[in-house]
Amino acid sequence: MGALLTQPPKLRLRFETVGSIAAILVGIAAIMVSWDQGRVMRAQQHASVLPAIQIDGYVNENAGRLTAGLRLRNNGVGPALIHDFTLALGDETVTGWDEFTALAPSGSGRNWSSVTGRVLGQGEEITAIELFWEEASTEDLSALRNFVVGLTSAIDVSACYCSVFDRCFISRLGSDGALLPEPVRTCPETSDWTNQVELVDPTAAETE
Repeated sequence: MGALLTQPPKLRLRFETVGSIAAILVGIAAIMVSWDQGRVMRAQQHASVLPAIQIDGYVNENAGRLTAGLRLRNNGVGPALIHDFTLALGDETVTGWDEFTALAPSGSGRNWSSVTGRVLGQGEEITAIELFWEEASTEDLSALRNFVVGLTSAIDVSACYCSVFDRCFISRLGSDGALLPEPVRTCPETSDWTNQVELVDPTAAETE
């Protein structure tokens, strides 16, 4: 102890400087560790609620009944908030289920679900649109098959959705099949797509 006290002032100053620098470095290291831990925790939080929508087309012909449709399934681990939905057949953009149904051969029935503005939970699946024909209701089943083949070769469907932490993605289904979700900065605020369909009153035709 006495030896330190008898050291020259310059030498004591060097020890103090080294100690100060060491304290600063330790503080910086602690900040970096804390920042890295926070980054890892945020990444874990985002991953724990990450949605992943898959869009599939399907065709079924059984016992004289032909069915074709689109379904969306959330295969992720968190809810998907669907903001935008688009559908095109070749160069023609479709803006609603009524317009899509009008492109099909006559005599079809349909089931449909709202897409935009919907929250799709983990593991939840919805049938966006399903068209079906009974063999007895159409004279040309080959025309229906040709329509279905045309759908599979020209269809382009996309859905833009976000997680609860506003991380957004686009999932697509094209003529070459489903594509993996792609991250985007944001989803469009508005869309021309129309979820609703016109409900026809079955008694209207009788009264005319």
